[in-house]
Amino acid sequence: LLLALCGRLRGHDRLDSAVADSEICMLLDSYFVETAGALPPLKGFDPERYCTELTRRFANPALNLQLAGLLCDGSVQIREIILPTIADALRLGRSAEPAAAVVAAWMLHCTSGDVEDPHAE
Repeated sequence: LLLALCGRLRGHDRLDSAVADSEICMLLDSYFVETAGALPPLKGFDPERYCTELTRRFANPALNLQLAGLLCDGSVQIREIILPTIADALRLGRSAEPAAAVVAAWMLHCTSGDVEDPHAE
């Protein structure tokens, strides 16, 4: 959701071009650090390696993912993923700024008139 919202706000149409935007990528890295810090340790799971691999996959132009299609359930993602991420960060005394930026980007997106989400209101 972060990539789709921020990418659209910065004029990108595709996922790979949003990932190639250095400012968006910095926010994504901050979001990954924020969310990985709230995870309990999992044997055999390296959050940093996973996030690096995920970013590499998102940067693949062969995926041909349009950002607009990633926004169709943004309200659900905000409610079920982003807001709990913020709550966890605050509970743990960590920064919630990257996740809060996603909420702010969602609010801007909702004012664009280009919202196709059954629960956008």
